[in-house]
Amino acid sequence: MKAELALDCRNHHGEGAIWNALDGRVWWTDIHGKALWNYNPVSGASERLPAPQSIGCFAPRRGGGFVAAFIDGFALYDPWTGRRDDIAPFEPDMPETVLNDGRTDRQGRFIAGGMDAKNLGPLSSVWRLDPDLQLTRLFGSVRCANSTCFSPDGRVMYFADSPLGEIVAFDYDPETGYLGDKRILAQLPSG
Repeated sequence: MKAELALDCRNHHGEGAIWNALDGRVWWTDIHGKALWNYNPVSGASERLPAPQSIGCFAPRRGGGFVAAFIDGFALYDPWTGRRDDIAPFEPDMPETVLNDGRTDRQGRFIAGGMDAKNLGPLSSVWRLDPDLQLTRLFGSVRCANSTCFSPDGRVMYFADSPLGEIVAFDYDPETGYLGDKRILAQLPSG
């Protein structure tokens, strides 16, 4: 197997790549470049779509556009028109925290967590945005939320708080979206 460069996009901070089966494109965010990118692997075409603010993570919506975790809050977002419909601000009483990373569960709930952008202290939290746009705080004491994903059966949610160097697994109820027991799955050595 040999890796080949598909697109020389020179992002400032590109991450969060997802495959969108609805349009046959790979999408990702350039957080510091304040843009969403997409790439069509069949045609080789790509687009850089400027955003009004940095987007930490996002997920496609069946009806088009995305649900997005802008650094300051949750919103519905259409990158082609630039329309942003705010759902809720993120931790408005803590200006040092921003939304960072997240993913949808198998039922379409958007799980996104934040980070302390100044000191990586345990100040932030992880939230669940349901399809009816109701927000629920799942847990706190988060330094830098990363790598949320789910087991194939949807009954385990994996999560990394990057500065801690650990990956945890939560029991996850796919019917309700509530977390159960937490266990450390892997502990990375320091450095």
